[in-house]
Amino acid sequence: MPIVAAETTPVTTPVTTPEKSTKATAEARQWREFKRHNPVKFFGGTDVTAAELFLKNHEKIHIIIATEDHMRATISSSMLQGEADDWWTTIITTRGTPRDWIDFKTQFNRSIFHRSFFVRRGMSLWH
Repeated sequence: MPIVAAETTPVTTPVTTPEKSTKATAEARQWREFKRHNPVKFFGGTDVTAAELFLKNHEKIHIIIATEDHMRATISSSMLQGEADDWWTTIITTRGTPRDWIDFKTQFNRSIFHRSFFVRRGMSLWH
Protein backbone atom coordinates (compact mmCIF):
# COMPACT_ATOMS: atom_id res chain seq x y z
CA MET A 1 0.00 0.00 0.00
CA PRO A 2 1.60 3.27 -1.12
CA ILE A 3 2.01 6.09 1.39
CA VAL A 4 0.29 9.25 0.26
CA ALA A 5 1.36 12.56 1.72
CA ALA A 6 -1.53 14.71 2.75
CA GLU A 7 -1.43 18.34 1.82
CA THR A 8 -1.47 20.53 4.89
CA THR A 9 -2.05 24.19 5.32
CA PRO A 10 0.47 25.81 7.59
CA VAL A 11 -1.02 27.11 10.80
CA THR A 12 0.06 30.59 11.73
CA THR A 13 0.09 31.57 15.33
CA PRO A 14 0.94 34.95 16.76
CA VAL A 15 4.56 35.19 17.69
CA THR A 16 5.06 36.21 21.28
CA THR A 17 8.39 36.44 22.90
CA PRO A 18 8.74 34.95 26.35
CA GLU A 19 9.49 38.43 27.71
CA LYS A 20 6.22 39.90 26.39
CA SER A 21 4.21 36.93 27.57
CA THR A 22 5.75 37.04 31.05
CA LYS A 23 5.25 40.81 31.29
CA ALA A 24 1.59 40.56 30.25
CA THR A 25 1.02 37.81 32.79
CA ALA A 26 2.65 39.84 35.56
CA GLU A 27 0.58 42.91 34.69
CA ALA A 28 -2.65 40.89 34.64
CA ARG A 29 -1.76 39.44 38.04
CA GLN A 30 -1.18 42.94 39.42
CA TRP A 31 -4.60 44.10 38.14
CA ARG A 32 -6.33 41.10 39.75
CA GLU A 33 -4.48 41.47 43.04
CA PHE A 34 -5.17 45.20 43.18
CA LYS A 35 -8.91 44.78 42.63
CA ARG A 36 -9.03 41.94 45.17
CA HIS A 37 -8.12 44.51 47.85
CA ASN A 38 -11.30 46.55 47.13
CA PRO A 39 -9.57 49.84 46.28
CA VAL A 40 -11.31 53.13 47.01
CA LYS A 41 -12.85 54.88 44.01
CA PHE A 42 -12.66 58.65 43.57
CA PHE A 43 -15.49 60.54 41.90
CA GLY A 44 -13.95 64.01 41.80
CA GLY A 45 -14.97 67.20 43.49
CA THR A 46 -13.07 69.28 45.99
CA ASP A 47 -13.13 67.02 49.04
CA VAL A 48 -9.46 66.95 49.99
CA THR A 49 -10.09 64.22 52.59
CA ALA A 50 -11.61 61.90 49.96
CA ALA A 51 -8.69 62.61 47.63
CA GLU A 52 -6.15 61.85 50.35
CA LEU A 53 -8.00 58.63 51.24
CA PHE A 54 -7.92 57.58 47.59
CA LEU A 55 -4.16 58.09 47.30
CA LYS A 56 -3.30 56.55 50.69
CA ASN A 57 -5.48 53.50 50.03
CA HIS A 58 -3.96 52.97 46.59
CA GLU A 59 -0.42 53.55 47.82
CA LYS A 60 -0.93 50.94 50.54
CA ILE A 61 -2.30 48.36 48.10
CA HIS A 62 0.50 49.01 45.60
CA ILE A 63 3.08 48.41 48.33
CA ILE A 64 1.37 45.24 49.60
CA ILE A 65 1.15 43.63 46.17
CA ALA A 66 4.46 45.10 44.93
CA THR A 67 2.95 46.77 41.86
CA GLU A 68 5.57 47.76 39.34
CA ASP A 69 5.97 51.54 39.26
CA HIS A 70 5.06 51.88 35.59
CA MET A 71 1.71 50.14 36.29
CA ARG A 72 0.65 52.12 39.39
CA ALA A 73 -0.77 55.15 37.57
CA THR A 74 -2.57 52.97 35.02
CA ILE A 75 -4.15 50.77 37.66
CA SER A 76 -5.14 53.61 40.01
CA SER A 77 -6.54 55.74 37.21
CA SER A 78 -8.99 52.93 36.46
CA MET A 79 -10.60 53.70 39.84
CA LEU A 80 -11.38 57.31 38.87
CA GLN A 81 -15.09 57.74 38.19
CA GLY A 82 -17.37 60.49 36.86
CA GLU A 83 -15.82 63.95 37.10
CA ALA A 84 -12.47 62.50 38.16
CA ASP A 85 -12.38 60.25 35.10
CA ASP A 86 -13.20 63.25 32.89
CA TRP A 87 -10.28 65.13 34.48
CA TRP A 88 -7.99 62.16 33.87
CA THR A 89 -8.99 61.94 30.21
CA THR A 90 -8.13 65.64 29.84
CA ILE A 91 -4.75 65.14 31.52
CA ILE A 92 -3.83 62.27 29.21
CA THR A 93 -5.02 64.18 26.14
CA THR A 94 -3.17 67.41 26.96
CA ARG A 95 -0.08 66.21 28.84
CA GLY A 96 0.28 62.57 27.96
CA THR A 97 0.32 59.60 30.27
CA PRO A 98 2.19 60.20 33.54
CA ARG A 99 5.66 58.71 33.56
CA ASP A 100 5.30 57.07 36.95
CA TRP A 101 3.40 56.99 40.24
CA ILE A 102 5.02 60.19 41.55
CA ASP A 103 3.97 62.06 38.40
CA PHE A 104 0.40 60.73 38.78
CA LYS A 105 0.22 61.81 42.46
CA THR A 106 1.67 65.24 41.64
CA GLN A 107 -0.91 65.91 38.92
CA PHE A 108 -3.73 64.49 41.06
CA ASN A 109 -2.83 66.60 44.11
CA ARG A 110 -2.23 69.72 42.05
CA SER A 111 -5.71 69.45 40.55
CA ILE A 112 -7.50 68.67 43.83
CA PHE A 113 -5.80 71.33 45.92
CA HIS A 114 -6.12 73.93 43.15
CA ARG A 115 -9.88 73.36 42.85
CA SER A 116 -10.31 73.18 46.62
CA PHE A 117 -8.56 76.55 47.00
CA PHE A 118 -10.99 78.26 44.64
CA VAL A 119 -14.10 76.62 46.11
CA ARG A 120 -13.14 77.54 49.70
CA ARG A 121 -12.87 81.17 48.65
CA GLY A 122 -16.14 81.13 46.74
CA MET A 123 -14.36 81.77 43.47
CA SER A 124 -15.24 80.26 40.14
CA LEU A 125 -12.71 78.08 38.40
CA TRP A 126 -13.92 79.32 35.04
CA HIS A 127 -13.33 83.07 35.36
